Amino acid sequence: MHVQQSFEVIRFVGQNGKYHIVMDSVEGELLVSYLHKQESMSKRFFLRFITNLAKELEYLEKSNAAEYVPYLTPFHVVLKENNSVAFLKCSERYNKKIEKTLEQFLPIDGTENYYYSFGRMIQYILMKMRLRPRLTRGEERRIRRIIAKCMTLKQKKRFQSAEEIRAQLVTVRKRKRATTVENCFAQ
Repeated sequence: MHVQQSFEVIRFVGQNGKYHIVMDSVEGELLVSYLHKQESMSKRFFLRFITNLAKELEYLEKSNAAEYVPYLTPFHVVLKENNSVAFLKCSERYNKKIEKTLEQFLPIDGTENYYYSFGRMIQYILMKMRLRPRLTRGEERRIRRIIAKCMTLKQKKRFQSAEEIRAQLVTVRKRKRATTVENCFAQ
């Protein structure tokens, strides 16, 4: 992390299984700035980042406050000092400045849908960044499925909760054990 700024963000505070929104000020960097400065990103950081983003969406759903974050863009996500994430509150004044960019993160039907924009965010990061090491074919296939399920406009085929997205992200990290040379000879 290079240039730190102070941002007013939405923070979720859990109490008795429910989450409440509070405004907070954090040091960090907008995701769009981070992506412009970096050439590559570790695969581990990428997977942790998108999982943390899904976790924040889960808190958003549990707080019943989707109007505060109706969609995601790299201009609305703050990467905090400790590499966790936070959401900027979407404001009309700020949105006018980035209206052209917003369009690529919204469904073509014009609805505000943060599952769709979450899928677009993953695509955007993968387009801008070279992961090291690269995703395996299996990881790539699982991420493509997650993106497709986020971006479908068909309600029944789309994720029904951010918790489902997080559960799917856990499967991306799972790997089959590689057969070692010793195991080959033991057979």
